[in-house]
Amino acid sequence: MGSQRYQLNDLSNILQLGVLDQDPVLRAKHIQGNASFIDTCSGSGAVSIHLRQAGWLVQSIDSEPYAWYWNYYAMHCTNESLEEELKRYRELQGIPMEVCVVDWWNNMLKQSNGAKPHFEKHYAPNDSCTRMYYQPHVARWIDNALHMHTTYSWEDTPLLHAFFVSEVLQAMIKAANTSGTMKSFYSQWGGPTGHRLNDITQCPSIRPIWSIAGPVGEALVQDATTFKAPDQTDVIYFNPPSSVHQYASCYHLLNVFVNGDYKEPKSSELHGGKSGISSDAYSSPFSKYTTVTQAWNQWIEQAQMQAS
Repeated sequence: MGSQRYQLNDLSNILQLGVLDQDPVLRAKHIQGNASFIDTCSGSGAVSIHLRQAGWLVQSIDSEPYAWYWNYYAMHCTNESLEEELKRYRELQGIPMEVCVVDWWNNMLKQSNGAKPHFEKHYAPNDSCTRMYYQPHVARWIDNALHMHTTYSWEDTPLLHAFFVSEVLQAMIKAANTSGTMKSFYSQWGGPTGHRLNDITQCPSIRPIWSIAGPVGEALVQDATTFKAPDQTDVIYFNPPSSVHQYASCYHLLNVFVNGDYKEPKSSELHGGKSGISSDAYSSPFSKYTTVTQAWNQWIEQAQMQAS
């Protein structure tokens, strides 16, 4: 999602050539599956997932709320566990074997199911004075997905729930370039000319079910204020977000969906006058020049106290 995914190859080479190949003790720990890695500003979790699949014990800190579902699915899913949940889900929902669960979901999301018009109201308004991110029918699809996410019982099928949410979030990203510049697809509201109008005029859809390859394990996800250092950490990776804008604007829509946040934003909380976007609701101290030094020093002090 963020810039971290572009650094994965370099990071892997550094760990392999610069750390594991030069430290026989750490290399032995890695082979045994006991080498630990702390991702201090995990954000979307791209680095955490990559390193966990490479055999590291990973602790993720300062993760964006929306990323929890991607991480959970990536860390826990196997073909066997997914098939087991699919079977159980069919039985719970009464879905015939000849009907694809993904097709069933997509048909549900295209229909009106009593969802509150949160995204349609705030991110696809009809008046010409408010910035828009989605066309109304796309926003209605997202509202239906939000309704399904927050009102259906997923207790017996957590993997399918994580899959459902992660696919909806990816559809949201594709529909409005949510994780990138967040420019409106109408050029008069700041969007670049020649935007992908053909891609965003159609209602999003969930793709066929996929599964993550690689070792399965659990990454411990914590925020920066509840960090607890392990007895010994082999590698600490610090890569803070480049700007607070990513937290305040770009990731806000995704977090609204994951958290099921229907609340009416106050006019004093709007970010830059944009409809429905709170200014600091999901901000991180590591993303601001004015607070990053203090946040880093506090993190180091806390880690040292935990390790002593």
